[in-house]
Amino acid sequence: MLRTLNKHKYIYQAICKNSPGYLVKIPFKGKTIQKWFLTKTYKSKTSALSAAIEWRDETCEKSGRKEYGIAWTKGSGMYGHAGIHKYIVYRRRRLRNGKVKRYSSKIIKVTGAKINGRLQEKKLYLSKYNSLKQAFEEALIIRKQFIKEMNQKTE
Repeated sequence: MLRTLNKHKYIYQAICKNSPGYLVKIPFKGKTIQKWFLTKTYKSKTSALSAAIEWRDETCEKSGRKEYGIAWTKGSGMYGHAGIHKYIVYRRRRLRNGKVKRYSSKIIKVTGAKINGRLQEKKLYLSKYNSLKQAFEEALIIRKQFIKEMNQKTE
């Protein structure tokens, strides 16, 4: 039985009597790169985990693995403000000659409440602003507008 470790991405803890240890599974280009780190061979759980972390970091670096989707988020939002999150969005576009162009953009996503069954959201692309602080101030203004609209609809 495998249990995911929230602190360590791609590392799973094997919970069994015969072979306790850690399994590292890295998805890459439709395949999975994996390796076992048993506590029997490393003599303790902590040394097996540290070896697993080290191998994961080396393998991700060698394979050129990049995270697609979200990054930088925390549960309470950006700088402790609910409804404001900072993301990196990775996208791919196929060109006419068949090659694939990859690009990333940094955004701040502002979300509000559901009104008429639809979630209010607005994306601010950081490339359009001079600084992160300026974009964050704009996000705060938009979030306050969302809250004002929500309060007017509930009254």
